[in-house]
Amino acid sequence: MSHHLLSVTVVIPCYNRWPHIQKAIASVLEQSHRQTHCLVVDDASTDGSYAALQREYRDHPKVTLLQLPDNRGQSAARNLGARHVETELLCFLDSDDILFNDAVARRVDLYREDPEFRGISFGKKLIEGHERAYPDDSWQRNKRLTLNDYLRCKDLLHTNTFMMPTNLFLESGGFDEALRNQEDIELFLRLLPHHEARYSGEKCCRIETVDAQRARHDLRRIMEQGNRFSSAVLRNNALIRKAEPQLIKDLLEHDLRVILNALYKSRQYEQYRSLLRNAKKDNLVSLDGRLIKRYLFSYFR
Repeated sequence: MSHHLLSVTVVIPCYNRWPHIQKAIASVLEQSHRQTHCLVVDDASTDGSYAALQREYRDHPKVTLLQLPDNRGQSAARNLGARHVETELLCFLDSDDILFNDAVARRVDLYREDPEFRGISFGKKLIEGHERAYPDDSWQRNKRLTLNDYLRCKDLLHTNTFMMPTNLFLESGGFDEALRNQEDIELFLRLLPHHEARYSGEKCCRIETVDAQRARHDLRRIMEQGNRFSSAVLRNNALIRKAEPQLIKDLLEHDLRVILNALYKSRQYEQYRSLLRNAKKDNLVSLDGRLIKRYLFSYFR
């Protein structure tokens, strides 16, 4: 890696996000790190987003536009973008969020200062309307994020805040395209057992609220995904070897509770009861008042 001119590409997936995506793209083009490029992958938008992107950015020297022939989800869009990246480093940005002006520069600094470092650099995440930021102010620049740290608080690392060498991201296999929910968590659980992660010490992105339909609120998507996330976790041998067993158990139980919640809210009561009974039998979930109350109420709804 040529550390005197480290170039970076920010990959932005887009699905029906015009004109909101313009703010995201502008935040990339205004980066203080001049060797920053923007690659937008349209995921077969149906609202004219791709045509609008072409009109606005087709001739821009630092913007590359790609389009998937059919809607395949953010993971597929991000992976396609990554395969077309020609710079040493890459990072990602959601189409309705923004990067702060020095977000790229401060993460690149960690690679410049230590030519041997080839892991993950990451910055601080802010959420619109929330006072709390991740990591908080107790974290100092260059602090290492361990796998167990991340399992205890998955807000410490976000799709918008991490950067890494392009070739290492591609070698990892990228995002799991079978997942439409928690795909970022699954990626980090594959990366962290093998790659050191260092904190840049600076704010990186702001998560904006364009609409409330984030993946964690999409009940249909959660039910369709089912236990694919947990299955991916259990196939991750490096994770199983290196992480604290209780943290893995907590992770799997959380995923199970997410599925149970989606089933209950979608009035799939029979499936809810069946999954809860099987989970209890296999000692995968600890019963609490809420689960028991929902189980009983489901017979009368």
